[in-house]
Amino acid sequence: MTTLFVGLAATVVFVAFASGLVQVKQRALTPIDLMTGTGVPPLVGDPSSPGAFLSSIAAQSSARSSSNILGPRLAATPLQGAVIVVDAEPDRIAHVLNYTVECALDPVQSVNVSISSRSYTFQGAHGLAPQWQVRELDQDAQEMVSACIIARMTFWDEVGIPVSIRGNAPGLVPAGDEQLEFPVLEGAFWGNLFLQDPVAYTCSHKAALLNSYAHLRVCTTGVPVDYDGSTWSCGFVQSVGECNEHCDPYPTMAPTIYGTCLGNPHVITTYLANATKSP
Repeated sequence: MTTLFVGLAATVVFVAFASGLVQVKQRALTPIDLMTGTGVPPLVGDPSSPGAFLSSIAAQSSARSSSNILGPRLAATPLQGAVIVVDAEPDRIAHVLNYTVECALDPVQSVNVSISSRSYTFQGAHGLAPQWQVRELDQDAQEMVSACIIARMTFWDEVGIPVSIRGNAPGLVPAGDEQLEFPVLEGAFWGNLFLQDPVAYTCSHKAALLNSYAHLRVCTTGVPVDYDGSTWSCGFVQSVGECNEHCDPYPTMAPTIYGTCLGNPHVITTYLANATKSP
C-alpha cells in the first residue's frame, strides 16, 4: 500500500460527462486548486517501513512555499487502493482527483482511494491512461492526462462551462449531436501537471476570441486587461498566442483537431457552443 502525504486547504467539487463532452455540474477546476500553498509537497511512504516515513518527513524542511497536488510521486503511484494523508480537510484533493481520474480511466473503470480516512470512489470517463489504475504513469500518459485536465480549467472556480474536448483517442471522439452543439473551435492545451513544478500551455483560435470571452474562458485567450487596468492571472497556465502559429492539425480530421503544438504530440483541442448566436 502506498501513502501520499499532501498539504492543502479545503474546497469541494464534482462533475460528470460522457464521451468528449464535459458538462460541469458544480464548481470548476482552477490552476490554484492544484497548488497546496502549505509548503508540503506530496510525499510517498510505506506504512510497513517507518524509515520511509522518516525520510519523507525530513524532506519537508526543504519544501517550497507552494506544492503541486499531483506531482511526480502521484504519477508513480497506482491509483487503486492509494491512501492519501492530508494536513487539512480532504475535499480539495478529492476535487482534483475527480477531474484527474475522469481524464485518465475508462468509463468502466473506477478506483477506491482513502483520503485522510475518508473513502472515495472516482469514476473514469475518457480513458487516456487506463493503465494508471494498476501501475505508474509514464511521461506520454502524464502529458495526455495533463492536457485533458488543463483543457477543463477555468479562471473562476464557481463557473462551470460546458466544453467539448477532442483529440486522437477513442474517449475524445464527439458523440451524437456534440459537433452541432459545440461548433466553435476554441483552442488547444498541452503540458505536464505531474512535474514538481507543473507546466501548462494553451493557444487560441483568433476568429473565436469573442466567443471564448463570452464563455469566460480567459485561460485560453490569455491574460486580458480589466477595465480598471489590472490584469487577470490564470496561474501557471501560459498562453502562447494563436494556435495557427504554433500547432499543426491532423490533415485528415475535420473539423480541426490539433496533433502537435510546439512539438508536443499530446494535445487536446476544445470546442465551445456559439455564445454569440442569436436565439
